[in-house]
Amino acid sequence: MRDDGFTFVELMASITIIIIIIAIAVPLYREVTDTARHAADGSNVRTLNQATQMWKIDTGKTIDGFLSNGDERQLMEAIVDSPFLDQQPEDPWGENREYVDTMQDGKWETLGSP
Repeated sequence: MRDDGFTFVELMASITIIIIIIAIAVPLYREVTDTARHAADGSNVRTLNQATQMWKIDTGKTIDGFLSNGDERQLMEAIVDSPFLDQQPEDPWGENREYVDTMQDGKWETLGSP
């Protein structure tokens, strides 16, 4: 008998081990990326809230005019045009969710679900 190859049992054992490792690693990877996306989303909301507060202090304006019209986009544009925010934060999930002012004490939140 020749000894220059692997037996079928050795190949199956190797493949089984690889499948087990993948079965463990993929859910862990998804959990880590989801946790990172939630952290980025929370950071974006905190940044928007801080930029809004600095904009209000700098301009002396209130956000009531924007919010009474229900026009968060104009408020976002005004804040982005200020020196306090370079651009509107992007959704960490890559979806079309928007950051909106909830009209509750001028605090921003993410609109949408993840």
